[in-house]
Amino acid sequence: TYPSRDLGYVHLEQGDRWVESYFFDRWYNIFEIYGRDGQLKGWYCNVTTPARLEDGELTFTDLALDLFVYPDGRYLVLDEEEYAKARSEVYRPEEVREADRAVQELTTLARQQRLPRHGMAP
Repeated sequence: TYPSRDLGYVHLEQGDRWVESYFFDRWYNIFEIYGRDGQLKGWYCNVTTPARLEDGELTFTDLALDLFVYPDGRYLVLDEEEYAKARSEVYRPEEVREADRAVQELTTLARQQRLPRHGMAP
């Protein structure tokens, strides 16, 4: 329902479909993005605290660092400057350690082309 936006690394359009995956034991979530034609545009990966479900509400804390992964396995690490500042001023040592580990895990999954792929019919 949002207007089209060119983020520089991916163009989002009205009618794109998103499949969101949240994890209770991982320090990230993953959004698969499909065009209206059903073609995978890529994965937007948020580095976060593990998801929590309380009283029917899903919550997590975004740790500023993100990745965008293309269908061919290439990836971009996003918001590194924001994360670098926050890692020394905002985040606890455990959060920094787990965020760094999450980026390593996500980049490995990207290189091995093992990110979730649910597929979407147009």
